[in-house]
Amino acid sequence: MVGKPPVTPERVSAEALVLRLDRLRRGRTPAVLAFDGDGTLWSGDVAEDVFHWAIERELLTGVPAAPLVAIARAHGLTLSGSSNEVAAGLFTAYVAGTFPERAVCEIMAWCFAGHALGDLRRFARQALDDTGLDARVTRALAPVVDWAKNQRVRMVIISASPRFIVEEAARRWDVGPHDIAATTPAIESGRMLPRLATPVPYGPTKVVFGRELFQDSAWLASFGDSPFDLDMLGAAELAVAVRPKPALLEALPALPRSVVLGE
Repeated sequence: MVGKPPVTPERVSAEALVLRLDRLRRGRTPAVLAFDGDGTLWSGDVAEDVFHWAIERELLTGVPAAPLVAIARAHGLTLSGSSNEVAAGLFTAYVAGTFPERAVCEIMAWCFAGHALGDLRRFARQALDDTGLDARVTRALAPVVDWAKNQRVRMVIISASPRFIVEEAARRWDVGPHDIAATTPAIESGRMLPRLATPVPYGPTKVVFGRELFQDSAWLASFGDSPFDLDMLGAAELAVAVRPKPALLEALPALPRSVVLGE
C-alpha cells in the first residue's frame, strides 16, 4: 500500500503574505503580530552571541561559580573552574545534548549577575555590533513590518533570549521594551541577581506571555522558525514559518492555517 505523500506547506512571498494579513484583519482593532526573535527577525541567536562574547573577555565575574556548578551536578555533569569556564562547559553540554535547552536559556540570562543593568546593555550593544547583527536581519520581513506600522497593527517579540539583549536587538525593527516578552533576570538596586524574575518564554509559555502583552487583541499571525514556537504559531489565526527548522516544517501541516515565508 502506497502511503500518502507528505503535505508541503504553502510557500508565499512577503507581498502575498501582506495581502493575506490585510484580509484577516478586516478592520479589526486592536490587532497584533507576534514574532520570535532568534532565527526569525534575524538569523542566529543573540543570547549566544552575547554569552560567547562575554566569556571570551572573561566578563562573567559577578556570580560565583558555585550556582553554575550546582546546576551542572543536578544534570549529571562534573564541571569546575571559574564562572566563565563552567558557563562555557554548560553550553558545550547543551550542544552535545546532555544539558536541556530551557536550562541553558536560564543560565545565559542570569550568568551576568553582579553587573549593573546599564553595563549589560552596553555589553549587548557592543557584542551585537561585533557579531554583525545588522547584516543578519531578515530583510524579507520588511514588507510585513511596514504594513503593520502603516495599519497600526501592533508588533510584539516573544523570545527565550535575555530581555536586555532582545531589547537591544529589537532596535533594528523599531520595537520598544513595552512590546517585548523575554527571559528576565531578577534585578536589585540596578544590578542583576543570579536568578530569574519570571519563567522563560518557551513552548506553551510563549502563548501565556503573548496574552499578557496584548490581552484580547486580534492575534492575526505568529512568526517563528523552531518547533519550540509551535504553540505560539498555533495560537494565532495564521502561522508563518520563517526559515523553518526541519522539525517545525514537519509539524506545520498540523496547524489549521500555516505558510512558509519565501525569501
